[in-house]
Amino acid sequence: MDATMPFITANIGNKELWRLREAATFAFGSILEGPDGDKLSPVASQALPFLLVAMGDENSHVRDTTAWTIGRVFEFVGTASPPVVTQTNLNDILTALVAALQDKPFVASKACWALQRLAVSCVGEDDSHPMRAALAPYFQGTVQALLVASDRGDAEFGLRMEAFESMNEIIRASTKEAASVVQHLIPVVMQKLSVTLDSLAAPGISAEQQEKLGETQGLLCGTLQTIVQKMSSSGVEATQALVNQFADTIMQALLRVLGSHASTVHEEAMLCVGAMAYACGDYFEKYVDALFPFIDIGLKNHEEYEVCNVTVGVVGDLCRALDGKIQRWCDPIVSQLLTDLQSQKLHRSVKVRVCISQIRGHCFTSNAPVTVQTDGRSLLTRPSSNTHTDYPSLLSTHRPIHVQYTPNKWTDTFFAWYQPPILSCFGDIALAIGPHFEKYLAYVAPMLQSATQLSMNQPKDDDEMIDYNNALRNGIFEAYAGMLQGFKEDKTKIALLMQHAEFVLSFVEEVTKDADRDEAVTRAMVGVMGDMADTMDGIGALYAQKTFWKDLLQECMDPNQDVSLQETARWANEKIMGRVGSGR
Repeated sequence: MDATMPFITANIGNKELWRLREAATFAFGSILEGPDGDKLSPVASQALPFLLVAMGDENSHVRDTTAWTIGRVFEFVGTASPPVVTQTNLNDILTALVAALQDKPFVASKACWALQRLAVSCVGEDDSHPMRAALAPYFQGTVQALLVASDRGDAEFGLRMEAFESMNEIIRASTKEAASVVQHLIPVVMQKLSVTLDSLAAPGISAEQQEKLGETQGLLCGTLQTIVQKMSSSGVEATQALVNQFADTIMQALLRVLGSHASTVHEEAMLCVGAMAYACGDYFEKYVDALFPFIDIGLKNHEEYEVCNVTVGVVGDLCRALDGKIQRWCDPIVSQLLTDLQSQKLHRSVKVRVCISQIRGHCFTSNAPVTVQTDGRSLLTRPSSNTHTDYPSLLSTHRPIHVQYTPNKWTDTFFAWYQPPILSCFGDIALAIGPHFEKYLAYVAPMLQSATQLSMNQPKDDDEMIDYNNALRNGIFEAYAGMLQGFKEDKTKIALLMQHAEFVLSFVEEVTKDADRDEAVTRAMVGVMGDMADTMDGIGALYAQKTFWKDLLQECMDPNQDVSLQETARWANEKIMGRVGSGR
């Protein structure tokens, strides 16, 4: 930073050579990432007025880089102390950036991004943040300007996307008092969505036009989702207004969108469906019959795995919204989820890497043939020296895969990848339908056991695999938690889970030894231990035998831990101590 500032100060105001102005501005934007924000705050505060003036530079490239640099100020110094953005300079900032929305498309796109970073950095998630109230008077005008920018005749997808993303963040940053203004955006978005749907249905439309309309539909569905989420979090009155006035219209439009064939639009439409389910609660039941064919299609879409993944999430949303009313559709849903776990096409969201040299610590020689089989089918024969290979055919199956190392007549078994969201979804279903989940237990429980074996045999030297393993563990624990809580009121059903208790606690004990487990996994496994103690008669002896939980819960109850983790740990400790103390 010290080496760069002399160049910046000497050239950022150069009146003769625009390239030097642009280079100096770019240099300033680049050095914002890295240094401590609080130390940068005085420099950024001093530079911001100059940058706002530079938004009117005669050269468009300078204006483009300046808008990018302003966004970087908000991104990296926006939450610093003393604050760079204040109620005093907010008007100047918004005036300059909103005016730039009428500039050349590439400049307008950067201005949209700067507005997005402004909303994110200055407001955060705190409803009582003073800047949230300070932004309120500018809400309607800024959103209107962004809508106009997205409709520009010369707007490419990049500008449209940035305009909608910026609009979404500004909607999220709005106050509850602005709920009525947010609500008025619904007819605007719906009208634009209707235009795209009618245009797609018109005869003779070209493939290029279809692609452009599909992109716009995805952006509109994303904004509609943001509006629905905002209104459903703005109090009972706003939620009722959403459901009573707009639910039917919104769902009709989303069902039309889902009737198209673009996977990207399906993702966005499904996410909006999930938001609507949350907002409507059990009122959403009236839409499920019409929606279910698209859920079925989404769950079967193994090639476009993002669509499948989002659809699994929507099933969870439906479970939380409908509770026991979801039971009517559970047979085909659970059947398809089980099929998904066996699919050799379904992506685990990051392409699987099978590291042969790490299986059970055996390092194969360069010419040693290795055969990988499942159900008697050869999936791979490896005569080469490559020990790190990508094998899409090994994806997401619960069936054991046998690895035979020919020279030493050695064989081993490991399990291919699981989709963690599917495991979590089993927990959502069990929690929703309670004891009725018993009919699926014989199929789900073995898969959870196989998934735990996979988790315990993951490599420890790959960050990608560590992240996947944490997601997998979280899915396993959420599945068990859903079943325990769903069966809680029926002791005969809890007895069916009791036979898995020692296995689950042993898995928890293994996970506690892993320094790479994240906080979500820790919270989930502490919750499962508490649920087991809360629901299982006779579990006290097992906890008395396996005492690892004492140190774990003590660690989680430390005052420096997250408050919700402390509360979960205290609750679990109380339940476990009650079982151990009474011998029950």
